[in-house]
Amino acid sequence: HQMGPEAIDDLLEGATVACIATVNADGTPYVVPIHFVYSDGAVYFHGLPKGQKFGNLSSNPAVSLTVYDMKGLLVEGETPCDVNTEYRCAVITGRATVIDDPDKKRCALGLIVAKYMPDMSSVNIPDAMVDGTGVVKVEIDEITGKYYP
Repeated sequence: HQMGPEAIDDLLEGATVACIATVNADGTPYVVPIHFVYSDGAVYFHGLPKGQKFGNLSSNPAVSLTVYDMKGLLVEGETPCDVNTEYRCAVITGRATVIDDPDKKRCALGLIVAKYMPDMSSVNIPDAMVDGTGVVKVEIDEITGKYYP
């Protein structure tokens, strides 16, 4: 079943993990899990500003993200063929930009902290940590969502 915009927003605001696909230099996909925040119609995530993921983004900003929330199995009969899955998922395609502006980085990191560690959201992030952290904004080109049941 197709999810509407409000249900997609609800999933993206509540989910704790997404998988992001970037494109390697040889054209093959590279997929890794990330912690993320969804805000103002964009996705933000952070990490070390080096490595394969950030290297891929510097040469090709095209990305895809999948967010998945499995609620459980639905046993509707007596055989394995009678089992289904209750779930919600969203698939995003977009373009990633590494944020360089320290104020915008701090803002995005603050959103991530508020989501994952709300008790620490009032703690100031040291400048050295902001400077040494890679922060990425994914501008969404397309988003679709499905659920069952």
